[in-house]
Amino acid sequence: MEDLITVINQLGKDKSRDPEGHANELFKEGVAGEDLLRATLKIMNMIKREQKYPDILQKCNITPIHKKKSKKDFDNYRGVFRVQILR
Repeated sequence: MEDLITVINQLGKDKSRDPEGHANELFKEGVAGEDLLRATLKIMNMIKREQKYPDILQKCNITPIHKKKSKKDFDNYRGVFRVQILR
């Protein structure tokens, strides 16, 4: 459980929401209860044991962001991937 809490504490604040609309702050100390932490740990251990992500965790939104020069050239865009928080 200590490793999970360490990783959760390293999640950035004020980041965009995942494809389901959840924010990192949902898992932060003082917000997440003991039951949510235990369920999260159980899911992570299952993924590690079975080496397979549940379908819901494979969802991803990709948003193109213009980075330089002409907006008409697709090479001037980069993709920002929004994946599930637990992923």
